[in-house]
Amino acid sequence: RAEISHQIDGINASLNLMRGIFDWDNSLVRLDDLNTQAEDPSLWDDQERAQKLLRDRTRLEKSIEEVRGLEQELEDAITLIELGEAEDDGAVVAEGESVIEGLQRRAAKLELESLLSGEADGNDCYIEINAGAGGTES
Repeated sequence: RAEISHQIDGINASLNLMRGIFDWDNSLVRLDDLNTQAEDPSLWDDQERAQKLLRDRTRLEKSIEEVRGLEQELEDAITLIELGEAEDDGAVVAEGESVIEGLQRRAAKLELESLLSGEADGNDCYIEINAGAGGTES
């Protein structure tokens, strides 16, 4: 039980970090604003602006849905474990614990993706390494 509590705490920490990175409250307001702009019939008068707006809206929707989905699945898994414990059903508890282990992996992946979601993070990068003291043989 302590291990599952630790995993739940880790998932919640990841969710809190993602909310901080997304600036959660402002992201929700921004999504509403983008949806309002997308409904404007004159949006497609400027193709470039329309495409950028829709890309931004899709990216923001996806991020918000992922966090909300993870939150809901975590709540469902916790409820499943509690029901299993109340009914003294080890199989149900094990199923809930298995779900939480999967959520922990997913939360870690989403956390990393959210850390790498800046404006230029999707761009390619080149790196060059040069030998320092000791020459190329070291």
